[in-house]
Amino acid sequence: MKKIIENYLRQAQNKRIKTRNIEDYVLNNMQERKYSYQQFATAIKELVNQNKLRPVKARGENGRRPRLYNWYQIKTEDKKISKELKKELLTQYAPQLSMSYYLHHPGQYKRDQEYIKIIDDFFKRADQTSEMAVNERSFQLFNDEKFLNSRQGQQILERLGIAVTDLNCYLTYEPFFYYRNQTDGGEKNILIIENKDTFFSIKKLLQEGITKWNGIEVSLLIYGEGKKIQSSFSFFKELDQYQAANLELNFYYFGDLDPEGIKIWWGLQNKYEVEFIPLKFFYQQLLKYSQAAVDLKTEQIFSEVAVDEFCDYFAKSAGDKIKHLLQNGKYLPQEGLSYQLLKVISCKDS
Repeated sequence: MKKIIENYLRQAQNKRIKTRNIEDYVLNNMQERKYSYQQFATAIKELVNQNKLRPVKARGENGRRPRLYNWYQIKTEDKKISKELKKELLTQYAPQLSMSYYLHHPGQYKRDQEYIKIIDDFFKRADQTSEMAVNERSFQLFNDEKFLNSRQGQQILERLGIAVTDLNCYLTYEPFFYYRNQTDGGEKNILIIENKDTFFSIKKLLQEGITKWNGIEVSLLIYGEGKKIQSSFSFFKELDQYQAANLELNFYYFGDLDPEGIKIWWGLQNKYEVEFIPLKFFYQQLLKYSQAAVDLKTEQIFSEVAVDEFCDYFAKSAGDKIKHLLQNGKYLPQEGLSYQLLKVISCKDS
């Protein structure tokens, strides 16, 4: 495992990296399906002891056992900087740009210099005041509409200590499909559905006035479109009616009971600063049909850490049943809860 991590570190373009990104790389590149967080943590700590990694303590710890820091810095030898280059970095650039990173990484400065000068020119020109979308600004400055949102573009901005919004542009988000329950009460329960058919079945029920399952009334229904929701959930910021500071929001998730469905939930859980609660009632209803579970149609990577965190939401008996199902290469699609069945279990609940 340590060799896999070292391979990731060699490829990393940014020297400051998220622990979760290292772990995802390990999960996707292990030849064996068995993954141990304990071994992962041991390997990280060995690299720290060997002075190959340094924890970024300001970013905090991950709260797991054993604890790791959320971010680590790849240790590299700093090269000496000439007096001439130091003077250039300290005197020639706009005050909005922090050149601290490049004072310690002169080699990287040479590689980024052409982009830095374009950004510097933007801040020095008085006619760059009109606001525009980030891709529009990116095309205006670099003749490449994707550059500012690319990994390279993001790294350069981070090294300069600025964000894309400092370039007087606004972020745009990939939208998701959603349906609002117009009759919901004060508490807002947002339900994300992985697949299209189940989304439309629940949407149809909401339109018929069937809005509550196991005491949870659905206020907003979101079509996750599989893994896409991990990026498109940012669009939630555009729904003004859900942005009031005093609004109580609960986020629920329901997807396929398979390794990929759980990894989609886990990816959401780790990316955003809200909790996505598996809608236990739906999964428990699905588990009643575990005898009808079918073999996975395609090979999926079993993430032990994702499954463990998912099963922590359930009673031990249900969690063990889920693990047994997945470890045997079986799955239950969320379509197992059909429109008619969703209607029946809602009526039983009322």
